[in-house]
Amino acid sequence: MGEVASRVHVSMLIDRSGSMAGIRKDTSGGINEFLRKQKLKPEGLTVGIYEFDTEFTEVCPPIPVAEIKTYELHPRGNTALYDSAWEAIEKTGAFLSSIPEQERPDKVVFVIVTDGEENSSQRVGLEALRRKIEEQTNVYKWEFVFMGANIDAFHGARSLGIPKGVQFTASARSVGAVYNALNCAISNSRDTGATVASNMMGSYEDEPPSVSSSRSGGRGIRLFKPEEFGEEK
Repeated sequence: MGEVASRVHVSMLIDRSGSMAGIRKDTSGGINEFLRKQKLKPEGLTVGIYEFDTEFTEVCPPIPVAEIKTYELHPRGNTALYDSAWEAIEKTGAFLSSIPEQERPDKVVFVIVTDGEENSSQRVGLEALRRKIEEQTNVYKWEFVFMGANIDAFHGARSLGIPKGVQFTASARSVGAVYNALNCAISNSRDTGATVASNMMGSYEDEPPSVSSSRSGGRGIRLFKPEEFGEEK
């Protein structure tokens, strides 16, 4: 457990490629519910929201969470993950550099949400992005969380140099569960200084009730622990 973080910044990079259409409403709702709950304790929290398909878009520049309006996802295009993650990191860094050092956030959390693999970046490759993420993690102490729907999020995270991969099913139930978990993890991190990754399970995936009822109280979602996949907490 670390020191309590009185000032926290969260950057969210959201996949809006065409394949996200099936969970468009659930993703919008999950993010809006996450923001609503964080607004209950707005002091010291800033949030920036970015989207990507074939192109990168800054939806909401980093501002106090209380000032963020309703978020709505409009899927289209392909998946330029590498280009967009690099751009979002650069914009987050520029925001932090614009703040006097003594007023900068105590903690920076960078969340990537996607349902597919990279397929259309033109400027940035995997190796360059991984080095960038490792620099931000090791030198500047950012926390990265990779959340993947219907993909191998554990492999996706590791390939980018991100210790934590969170896997979920592209369904209303699972999407709601994973954004609720993200909210709880960030709230706990703000209160206690613990890492966000240490407060999220490895997976929030749907299973038939007959399989999952004994594991998750009948909710139909299997909550895998990171150690089941050989990950560190």
